[in-house]
Amino acid sequence: QWKDAEGTKPNSDGFFTAFGTLVSSINREIKGRLGSHKPRDEEQPAPKPKQYYRTSAAVSTDFGNGRIISFRETDNFYCLSLTNWTLANGKHPVAWLREVDIHYQIAKGCKEGYPVLTGLGVTGILESVQPTTGIHIVTAHSARMILYLQPEAIVRPLKAAVGEDVLTAYGEGRVERYDKKADTYEIKLKWGARIFSKAESFDRVRDSMGDKDGSFGMDWLLRFFFSSPDAKKEGPRSRSNSLVSTSVRSQGGRSITT
Repeated sequence: QWKDAEGTKPNSDGFFTAFGTLVSSINREIKGRLGSHKPRDEEQPAPKPKQYYRTSAAVSTDFGNGRIISFRETDNFYCLSLTNWTLANGKHPVAWLREVDIHYQIAKGCKEGYPVLTGLGVTGILESVQPTTGIHIVTAHSARMILYLQPEAIVRPLKAAVGEDVLTAYGEGRVERYDKKADTYEIKLKWGARIFSKAESFDRVRDSMGDKDGSFGMDWLLRFFFSSPDAKKEGPRSRSNSLVSTSVRSQGGRSITT
């Protein structure tokens, strides 16, 4: 009888073997999951600091005008040369400033949308200033050009640019020449006479051209050059003074008295 009982006895070794195999597989699965889990910092790294002002961009600070030398990504500081200062050794001092303490530089006394005199002797309208580079975009109506200039290439603001319509005490006319030495505008009146006038003696005529949005209007021109789909992502423009020739027929409608 004991032999029969021994034959019917449950196989405990097989039970423990199966249990041990189950535990081992569960343990391996848990370790695998723990091993593949990455810290949150590794899964979502912090965004890399982005440089807003381009290298060599003309900027303005509380310490004067300067030029961007480099950008330090570790703490988002800009290294710039303060061009308004000159040390005893003939070099410009260097400053480390945050982006919030820097502004794009605009030529002294000038405003966007107003006439200016350039170092090339050409007058035009300061359409805009590229904030990341400090490049001044000037449209020269009389020469049919678009100029890309550094701030120091802008000599001074003007009352009107050559080619613009103006209103004088003797009637409406058009500016034909500006004499920098005498600070005088040569204006040809519509009835044929010519006068030489100071800035305070006339006003600019507001733009009333019907083709402002036409094939050669200023709005069309600016959209053609600066309104591409990737306009916000465009790379830095050339920082050397350059110009582009095109057809321009629109006159601005704002003026500034110096």
